Amino acid sequence: VALVEQQANHVKRHTSLRVGQYVGSMGVDFWDKKVWDTEFQSNEVLVMTAQILVNILHSGFIGLKQISLLVFDECHRAAKNHPFSQIMDSFTHCPDVEHPRILGLTASVLSGKCKPHRLDENIRNLEITLRSRCATTRDLASVREHGTQPEELLLQYTSSEKMLDAAVRTLSGCEDQLREAKFDGDMGMIVKQLKKLMGNCWDVLIQLGPWALQSYTQCVFAFMERLKSGNLICGDDLALAVLTFCEDDLNISLEQSRNVAATSRCLYHGDIFVSHKAKILLSYLEKSGCNTAADNTSTAPFCAIVFVERRSTARSLCELIMHAIECDPNLKFLKPLWTVGAGGIALLKDGCSEAGPSHSKQSIVLRKFRSGECNLLVSTSATEEGLDIPSCSLVIQFDRPKEIRAYIQAKGRARSKGSKYIVMVEQSEVQLVDDELELFSTIEQKLGDLCIDRTIPSETEVEERQTDLPEYHTVKGAWVDMASSIDLVNRYCDKLPGDHFTHLAPQCDIYEEDGGFVSELALPRNSPFKEVLKVPVLPVVVDII
Repeated sequence: VALVEQQANHVKRHTSLRVGQYVGSMGVDFWDKKVWDTEFQSNEVLVMTAQILVNILHSGFIGLKQISLLVFDECHRAAKNHPFSQIMDSFTHCPDVEHPRILGLTASVLSGKCKPHRLDENIRNLEITLRSRCATTRDLASVREHGTQPEELLLQYTSSEKMLDAAVRTLSGCEDQLREAKFDGDMGMIVKQLKKLMGNCWDVLIQLGPWALQSYTQCVFAFMERLKSGNLICGDDLALAVLTFCEDDLNISLEQSRNVAATSRCLYHGDIFVSHKAKILLSYLEKSGCNTAADNTSTAPFCAIVFVERRSTARSLCELIMHAIECDPNLKFLKPLWTVGAGGIALLKDGCSEAGPSHSKQSIVLRKFRSGECNLLVSTSATEEGLDIPSCSLVIQFDRPKEIRAYIQAKGRARSKGSKYIVMVEQSEVQLVDDELELFSTIEQKLGDLCIDRTIPSETEVEERQTDLPEYHTVKGAWVDMASSIDLVNRYCDKLPGDHFTHLAPQCDIYEEDGGFVSELALPRNSPFKEVLKVPVLPVVVDII
C-alpha cells in the first residue's frame, strides 16, 4: 500500500500525466464497471496493488486492450499463483495485437533459493511468465565503481536457549499441544490464533530474553481476556478451558524466566535481562554511535535499519531498545521506531488484534525515518524492497537472510559512504552462514552477466507453461480460474459480518471417489449459502513417459 502512494507521487512529480492511485482501503472491491470506466477515462496512469488489477480483469470491468503499458515493480515476485502471474494469465484471453507492453523492475530476478547451476533456468521462467526478456546495463564495472559497496561483517552471539531451557520447553510444549488439537469452525480458528501467539512468545523469549517476553505477554493476556468477554466463546466451556491452559503455561514460563533473571547477572543491560543476542546488538549500536560521533570526516548522520523475520520480534525489539535508551546514556542518540507489512496478527497494548499497522501509521513511521526524526528502524522484510527510504550507514540482519533476494535487497539499503552490512549469527553456525553469504555474493555477480543479450520467449515456450484446467466464464465477461478461485471465495467470506477477534474461513475437503477427486466447499455459518458446494469428480491425469 505504501508503495502505491510512493510510486503515484513520483509519477505526478516528474510528469504532467493524470495519475490515479488505488488500494483496498478505498473500498475498490465494491466498485462496479461504471466506476472503473470513469477512472480509466479520467486518468492516464493508474497505480494500484496487483490484486486489484486481477480482480477487475476477472470481473470483466476492463480488458487488456485498454492498457498500453503494464509496469510490474519488484517483478521477481511473478511466480506460482502470485497476482503478477495471474495478470499475465489474462493474456491468453485476448489476441496478441491487444496485449499491452510489459516493463518489469527489480533488483534481483530471483524470488527464492536457487543454486548457481539453475540461475539461467530461473531467469528463463521469469521471462516466460512475463513474456519479456531480462536486461541490465553492460557496463557493470562502472556501476560497481561508482556505487556503494558496504563492508560485510558477521556479528557473533551465543544462544540463550539453554539458559532459559525450562521456560522454552514450557512454551514449545504448549504450542505442540495446540498444534495436535483437532478443531473445526470457530474453535479451530481460535486454536490457530493461540498457537501462533504461543509460537511468538517462544521466539521472543529465545531471541530477546525475559524482559521482552514479559512485555509481549501483557498484550497476549489482554487479547485472551477480550476473547473471553466476546460473543464468540461466551459459555463455551471447551474454549475457556483452552484459554486457561494457555494462560497457565504462559504464567509458568514467565516465572521460570524470572528465576533465571534473579540468579544470573551476566546478561543484564541496565535494569533489563536480555538474551545474549540482544545484548550484542545493543553493544554494537552503542559502539556505532560512538564511532559516528568521533568521525570528524563523516558528514552523514547515523541512520540504521534492523531487519527481523517475525512481526512480533520487530515490535518487541523496538520496545526493548526504547527501554534500554532510558537506562543507558550511551544509547541516547537512538530514535527507534518499528514497522511491519500488512497481514497476520498484530497485538496492541489493550489486546486488540489488527491485520498489521494501518496505511497511515506506516506512512508516518516511514516519513519520520526519511526526515531523520527516526534514525533506527526495526522492520520485517516490508522495507527490504521498493520503498523509498534514506541511504543507511548501517544495516543489520537480526535473522540471517535465507535467500539471495533478501540478501541483495537488504544489503542494497546500506548506500552511505563507509556503510556496513551486518549479519547476526549464532557461534555454532558461523561457518555455515559465511559459506551462504559467499554463495550469495557469487550468485549476485553471475546474475548481471546472465541478464545480457537475452531473447524474448517463443510462443511455444509460453504455451507449454499454460494450464489445461477449464475456466468458468459468464455472459458478461467475468471469469474465474483455478488460481483466482481461492481468492474469490476468501474475498466473499471477508465481506460476511463477523467480530473483531475471529476471521470466519471456508472449509474445504478433497477426497477420492470413483477413480478421481471430489472437492467440497462449506462456507461459514453466517453465509446465506448453507448447503455444501460439491464439484463433480475430476479425473486423475497421468503423464506417460
